[in-house]
Amino acid sequence: MHALPLFFALLLVVEKHNDSVSFYELANGAPVATVKVGHIPHEFVFSADKKSVYVTNYGTARWTDEAPGGNTISILDLATKKVTGEINLGEFHRPHGIELGHSGKLYVTCDIPSAVLIIDPMQRKIERVLRYPAKELPHMLAVTRDEKTLYTANAGNGAITVHNLKTGAVNSIEVGGVPMGLALTKDERTLYVATRTADTVVEIDTRKWTIRRTIKLAGQPVRLQLLPNEKQLLVSLIVDGAMVVLDTKTGQETHRLKVGLNAEGMHIDPVTNEGFVSAQGEKRVVRFSLRTFERTGVVNTQERPDPILVHR
Repeated sequence: MHALPLFFALLLVVEKHNDSVSFYELANGAPVATVKVGHIPHEFVFSADKKSVYVTNYGTARWTDEAPGGNTISILDLATKKVTGEINLGEFHRPHGIELGHSGKLYVTCDIPSAVLIIDPMQRKIERVLRYPAKELPHMLAVTRDEKTLYTANAGNGAITVHNLKTGAVNSIEVGGVPMGLALTKDERTLYVATRTADTVVEIDTRKWTIRRTIKLAGQPVRLQLLPNEKQLLVSLIVDGAMVVLDTKTGQETHRLKVGLNAEGMHIDPVTNEGFVSAQGEKRVVRFSLRTFERTGVVNTQERPDPILVHR
């Protein structure tokens, strides 16, 4: 009797300036396939059944651009490695941040007009629109497990907005700079915010809706990733081209890994105990140990790799 082969694991990478999502072998980084999606895709998320990914087609190079950009979300089937459809967003352009709720609904930020869309991906239909004042530019977002609370980092006004999706109540808190990356703890009592131009990581008490601590971190922090034990927070620095590890108890930097130009997207894989961070300006994803935080390898990619997922 022959042993069953191990499941073939893949590293998925959005390559913004190649208008693509590419598949690489997780074991050795070998290229498997490159699939064209929309123009300048930015973020992606698995479907509820993990059989597809939804990719936001931003359509312009920078969040500061005035161009209208794209208004679609590509649906990429992971088995066939083909785009099987898209969600048309109509008047809503430059979709960026995207999260999947436990219900299977998608939560998507848009720049023009500034809004968060709640989407039924099976029907490919916008169910609800949370409108923002012009140019507040909600960039990235986080949603609670019960889908009653939504947080957005607003690149246009230096604030974090919280929506009570049940009552409609809205509140905000100033964090300064250009807030981008978010990380919500498992107990949902703490929200970490990367503020790009203020060079800080801000820790918010979500119950009191107050700033608990501000950690200075030069190099323009842009993305955050909590490790499973939540004792450490990974921060990518887009100007310094590094990935930094912060101790969540003390707020102190404990490790620093040089990644390369324009470090941004990050992902962790508890199965292999590895992490991944993109170096957009050098067309590569750097892999590292979650134990030592030292480099374990490099995956060469297409132009401007950013967000990363592992698929099994």
